[in-house]
Formats: sequence, structure tokens, C-alpha cells
Amino acid sequence: MVDNVYKESIREIPLAELVWVRSARRPERVEEYPFNGSVPYIDIKALETASPCRYTEASNFIMSKQDLVMVKDGHRSGKVFHGKEGVAASTFIILSQVSNDISLDYLYCYLAYCYDDFQNRKRGTAVGHLDVRYLKDLLIPVPDIDIQRDIAEKYHEEFKDVFDKTNFSYSLYTKTVDEYHKKHVEDMFFKMYENKYI
Repeated sequence: MVDNVYKESIREIPLAELVWVRSARRPERVEEYPFNGSVPYIDIKALETASPCRYTEASNFIMSKQDLVMVKDGHRSGKVFHGKEGVAASTFIILSQVSNDISLDYLYCYLAYCYDDFQNRKRGTAVGHLDVRYLKDLLIPVPDIDIQRDIAEKYHEEFKDVFDKTNFSYSLYTKTVDEYHKKHVEDMFFKMYENKYI
């Protein structure tokens, strides 16, 4: 994933030193419709659709669009998403930036690249769980911030190439870091996964 050109400036830093890793907990009250003082309850379905499906009271597990979110339970453990505004479901780990050394767009690309590794390191027998200790200790290759932006941009360009070569298009193609694109990419990969293409 990281070009040889960039290797000279790369440091390896444990993920837990770059982001605050929080496991969400299920709130006591979750409703189908908004209520006074409610906030969106962000579960997997809400991340894969344009709007929240349920609502809850504000809690310590608020996430924002500036966070990354990872699935920690089930067959998709290790899958990374860009955050949305609301309270995270108990099946998520919230990654909030604490260091200016990392671009979240770059980190998103890197963690998405590590998905198979996360899948192979699941814990538990009946329901697989993301190995949170492994996640926190994961050494992230951290080049200079400008190089991270270049890598994220190259990821975007390669992604666009794949879309062009497969004649897959939609009316408003945008960068992989734009909200519109993130939603469509997540929907596309979810559909491919559900249909056993990946």
C-alpha cells in the first residue's frame, strides 16, 4: 500500500497513540422516532443508509463526522466507516483523533487495507469479535502529513480507475473522502459482501 518513495520518512506508531479508542455501550433507551432531546442512534444500518433509523438520549458514546468507526462484533468485525453525528451502537469502536501526526483519511485507507488481517484475528467462537488489544497495538506506518494526503489521494485515483474500467458510475462521482462518495462506496461494498462477491 505504501509506495517505496515514501518509506524513508515513515515512523511506526501504535494506533492507540494516534486515536482515542472507545468501545461503545448500548444505551438504555432506543426509539424508532425522534423524541424531545433525542440524538440519532448510529447502528450498522444507519451507517449504510443516508439517515438514522432510530434515536436515543445523548451519552458518552457520541461520535462525529471527524471520527472513524469500526465494527467490533459479528461477521463484519474490522470493517471501518467514517463516523456520523450521533450515539454509536454497542457493536462499534469509535476512533477519535488525538494526534496531529495522522490524517483520518489516510488512517481510513490503511485500516480498510487491514480488514482481512482483522478478520483473521477475530476472537470468540460463536460470534467473532474484533481483537481490540491487537487493534490498539497495531503499528501504523505514519509518513509526513503531506505524504499521507498524497497516499489518500492515490487511493482515490485508483478507486476511480476501477470504477472507470468496470463502467460503474453514478451521477455525482466525488472524492473518496466526500460524504456522498463514502455512502455509495459503503453501500456498494455491503451489497457485494451480502451477495458473496467478496
